Amino acid sequence: MAAAARLALLLLLGCVGLLRPVGYCPPGWSYFYLSCLKYFSEPLSWDEAESRCEGFQEGAHLAWVENIHEAVTLRKVISYYQQVQPVWIGLQKNKER
Repeated sequence: MAAAARLALLLLLGCVGLLRPVGYCPPGWSYFYLSCLKYFSEPLSWDEAESRCEGFQEGAHLAWVENIHEAVTLRKVISYYQQVQPVWIGLQKNKER
């Protein structure tokens, strides 16, 4: 239960999943691999963080990694924010394994 309480204090890194041209991200958002990212500092559970992302725009969700280049870049972004608190990202189990 203590672990769940700690998880509820994690932060989210949101990703708008719609394809947008560079420079089209809303104010306060950063362009990242055909998506827009935003760091939110409010403590939320994973479910709350995902709902918050989904509430911004259709197709928005927590950030996820699809290749090694994205992983390296996203790791750099996350490590900057993790100096303050942990960060949520979206994960999905590979159904082929």
